[in-house]
Amino acid sequence: MTQSIREAKQTSSLPNTHADDWSVGDRVIHRAFGAGEVTHIFGAGNKICLAIKFPSLGRKIIDPKITPLQRVE
Repeated sequence: MTQSIREAKQTSSLPNTHADDWSVGDRVIHRAFGAGEVTHIFGAGNKICLAIKFPSLGRKIIDPKITPLQRVE
């Protein structure tokens, strides 16, 4: 088995950690966009994106693995 196939199999067996971290209605703070609220969650497993409504900007689609978001309690 080649190295890339082994890595792909290992990656696909990772637990679903990111989708479980977010819920519709979560309030977040984005460094550039300010405060917002999660309205939709797209994707599955480790490949998700969040639709976040920012009052002054409208809705943005954000990958939480790439863009740092701070959850507001």
